[in-house]
Amino acid sequence: PTNVTACHCLPGYYGVAGETCIACPLGSVCCDCTDPPGAALEIQNIAEQGTPCDTCRSGSRFPIPTKNHLLSIVGSDEQPDAFVIRCHADVNCLGGSANTCA
Repeated sequence: PTNVTACHCLPGYYGVAGETCIACPLGSVCCDCTDPPGAALEIQNIAEQGTPCDTCRSGSRFPIPTKNHLLSIVGSDEQPDAFVIRCHADVNCLGGSANTCA
């Protein structure tokens, strides 16, 4: 399902409770891992295989940025809006849910 009223989104979609799931935007992945790999392994997995984990159990609450992208969340806690932004050429964005730059 792509509607969070069915408990959770499908891999490739993201959303929070009570909202319709949204397709994962360019520059991100939407996968909630069965076994969370930790930040370093997550970044490596995204770079090598395009997903943060070996097995996605569902979509994620928010998009997970890939390398050279950052996640920006605006709005309230009750109604957050997520945007994936491509980093400037002189900034090394690592990707992953840690959402940090080197």
